[in-house]
Amino acid sequence: MKTAIQLYLGKFAGLGVLMAALAAVPADIRDGLPIKMVRSQPVAGCTVAETYQVDLHFDRVLRRNLNQVWVYPEQEMQMPKESRTSLVRGSPYLNFRDQKHLMAEVMPLPPGHYFVMWDVTGIDQGKGIGQIDFRVPEPPVRAVAANPAAVR
Repeated sequence: MKTAIQLYLGKFAGLGVLMAALAAVPADIRDGLPIKMVRSQPVAGCTVAETYQVDLHFDRVLRRNLNQVWVYPEQEMQMPKESRTSLVRGSPYLNFRDQKHLMAEVMPLPPGHYFVMWDVTGIDQGKGIGQIDFRVPEPPVRAVAANPAAVR
């Protein structure tokens, strides 16, 4: 006959097995939360002298060939998405060493305010969408001396 303690512990043995099984499942699959961007280059809201690539780092591993990145100037954000022209060259691609790092090459950007938008899919079929913005400033104006001989 089992003691009261054995009966009590027996009820939780199944729970322990379930908890151990859940711990073995990757967090990417068990949490079911949307994929989030954790850092970027350019940094959200910053001003950069120039950029030729957008780097987006996410909290989960992404699937290849199911991710999109667009870069739009501010004036195009008022237009329907189908009418906008993205400044991304080619297709975005994953860093082969870090499948959470999505990269996209961009065309040379004149001074202005830009928006980076993304639509990504994780290996667990989770989805993530979002946007950040950044600015490219006007180049500094160089002062010209009134007397060229004064500049030496």
